[in-house]
Amino acid sequence: MKYLVALLLCCTVLATPISAKSVSPSPSPSQTSTKSSICADKVRGAVHTIAAASCPAGSWNLGNGPVLHGAKRPMKMNSTLLNRYRAAKQNGASQGFSMNLTSGWRSSAQQNRIFQSALQKYGSVKLASRWVLPPERSMHVWGVAIDVHFGSSRAKTWFTWHSAQFGLCRLYKNEWWHFEPVIAPGGKCPVIKPYAH
Repeated sequence: MKYLVALLLCCTVLATPISAKSVSPSPSPSQTSTKSSICADKVRGAVHTIAAASCPAGSWNLGNGPVLHGAKRPMKMNSTLLNRYRAAKQNGASQGFSMNLTSGWRSSAQQNRIFQSALQKYGSVKLASRWVLPPERSMHVWGVAIDVHFGSSRAKTWFTWHSAQFGLCRLYKNEWWHFEPVIAPGGKCPVIKPYAH
């Protein structure tokens, strides 16, 4: 009888569905004892992970996760975002693709001028915000968004397909030039939204 109870208990435990809440997540890199860095060499922009706390000379540190803005508005683009863009640009160039940064960090005043221009063009805050966010919502003002100009449609396609390798994601379908560092290099970008909200 006790074997039957044990067997039933075992089968009940095995048959219980496992939910995402019941499984412990893998430890984040900061919780593990081995420090690693995601780096890109400055010659070809090739991304690699090393088992060290910092990247070696001749490479850019791409960070280990999403690049978040701080509590205080910066006066320049986030340096990790800049490194990610440089690595992607260098990697693309090594494959024959050209691209240039057209916009990164913007002051609140600059972002407001761009937003006011969009407001005049589109006639409402709702429609203007689909193309340009007001300063209080724009990631450009926080230094964690870039706009990229591509030398060709092939370069644009290459960058769109490979940007996640560098931790950069296109977030809006109507803004094919706009990328943000919302994932770790090599991660999976979120689903593209039709436009900013």
